[in-house]
Amino acid sequence: MLVIIALLFGIFAGSRFSRPLKKIIHAADELADGNIKSRAYITGNDEFGQLAKSLNKIAQNMEKVHQEKEKIQHSVATKVSAIIQPFHETMEALEEKAKNRTAEFHKANELAEKMQIDLLLKEAELVDVKGQLAKLMKRKSSKNNIEQS
Repeated sequence: MLVIIALLFGIFAGSRFSRPLKKIIHAADELADGNIKSRAYITGNDEFGQLAKSLNKIAQNMEKVHQEKEKIQHSVATKVSAIIQPFHETMEALEEKAKNRTAEFHKANELAEKMQIDLLLKEAELVDVKGQLAKLMKRKSSKNNIEQS
């Protein structure tokens, strides 16, 4: 009978110690995995209660640090955005100017190509006119030679 009582006491005492310890371990594992909202909800002033309070205080401090970090990141992002905005606008203006200049260049290039074709046609006409003029001069010269003879 004494063995049964000792066994029951052991089971009761073991579950009394293991339950809060499992809660603390679970909360600590969650914190380690990055869940800064995790808490160990254990009441009491024994060692487990004190350990849970300490773990919860650590979690609370981590959460506070995380919130401060987010505020700082937002502040820095806002300041950086304000600093970069004029550069961004300048880049957009330069890109638009480059686009316009490229379009102007293409138009000028097309005009130059058309002018080159026109010049080649005029040269061909000039060669033709020179040929016709040479024929006329030759006929006139032949006519003058016939008349003088």
